[in-house]
This record gives sequence, C-alpha cells and structure tokens, in this order.
Amino acid sequence: MRIILIGNGCSATEEKLGKIIDTEFDLVLRMNRFKTEGFEEYVGTKTDIWVVSDNAFQWVTNEDEKIEGSKNWKSYQGIYVGVPSFKWGSFPTNEKLTDKLGIPIYIIPKHIGDSASSYLDLPSDRWPTLGMQCLYALMSDEEENEIFIHGFDGKDKKYEYFHYYDIGDPEWRTDKYYEKKINHSDETEFNHIQDLAKTNKIKILKDEILREDKNDKWEDKNNIKA
Repeated sequence: MRIILIGNGCSATEEKLGKIIDTEFDLVLRMNRFKTEGFEEYVGTKTDIWVVSDNAFQWVTNEDEKIEGSKNWKSYQGIYVGVPSFKWGSFPTNEKLTDKLGIPIYIIPKHIGDSASSYLDLPSDRWPTLGMQCLYALMSDEEENEIFIHGFDGKDKKYEYFHYYDIGDPEWRTDKYYEKKINHSDETEFNHIQDLAKTNKIKILKDEILREDKNDKWEDKNNIKA
C-alpha cells in the first residue's frame, strides 16, 4: 500500500503535486488545521485519515467552520490521535471513541511516542510533534507499506510563515496560535526525517518525483512546477 502523510509546511506549495497526491496514493493523511480549499493544485483534495493532536480533538467533537477536517471528518475512513506521553491515560479509549463517533478512532500508542523521543534524544521537557508520532506509527505497521511525506520543513526560517495556509486571517496564523507552545525540537526532527529518507524508511514525495530514473512512475511528471 502506498501511503502519504501531508504536512502543513510552506514547502507543500512549492510544486503543483495535487493531482499526484489525489491519484497515486491508497491512503492520504492530513493533520490538524490542514487546508485543501484554495490549495488543490498543490496539496490535492483527497483525505482518508485526519490526524489530530489531543488538543485539536476538540474540533472533532465541536465543529469549527474554520477547520476543514472539523466540517468533513464524518466522511473520512478514520481519525488518528496523538497524545504526549505525560498526558497518557487521560484520554478515552479507541473503542469508546469509535462507538461514540461512528468511525474508527486510533490513539497512537504511548510506546510509539516514546520510541520517537528516544531516537530523537529529546530532553524531558520536549515531546515529538504530531507528524513525528504519526510517522513512527506508520513505520511500526507490520504491513509492507510505502510511506511518503510532503510538506515537512521544520519551520525553516526561509519561509515567511510556519504553515502554507497562514496567509490571511492574522489571528489564525500558526505563530499566533502556538506562540506559547515551544515544546518541540523542529530542527532535530527535520534532520531525523532526512536520515529516515536516506535509509529508505520513508520517502519524500518531491525528491522521489524529481529523480530522473523514477519519473515514469508519476502521471503528471512534466507539470509539477508552481
């Protein structure tokens, strides 16, 4: 199975890969406040799994018209929930939430987050981002899946905004929303992702498409530049 986890970094809108994302993957996972509306050419529209943090789970139970997933989650195949280790045990079970909401809910197990923290060598006051937790959950699957990522740039300072959808409502920008939340190690995670790609545990979509010897695998290989 070919799976892609779409990040919300600004690099997601550097190439028009929407058609590839929508047609070439069996499962498309998107995270938290993702947007496809207005960005279809770049990030596509297909959403199979919504991946949310424990704090963002409020958008599942209480609809927010500004959150695309909040409006549409009932049509998805399921919801993944990332919970930091120190909060583990305070969240309802998969079974209870699945029964309540009517679609499969998968809370990423504590050992997955702990494993990511260990590989990242994070200090005790830091924990893996939602994207990293989800990546480790996907890599732990016993099925032989091809795992791709797109839009992971570690909040690279070369971009004006943290996330591609931040242009617009200034009160909804990520730097405002998360201005007091600095408990991740973005640069460390970014470097770790490059290592995972080098060892073929995951694949970076843009890099795979731009490899000349792989171009014939992608339908719109000649139309990816923004």
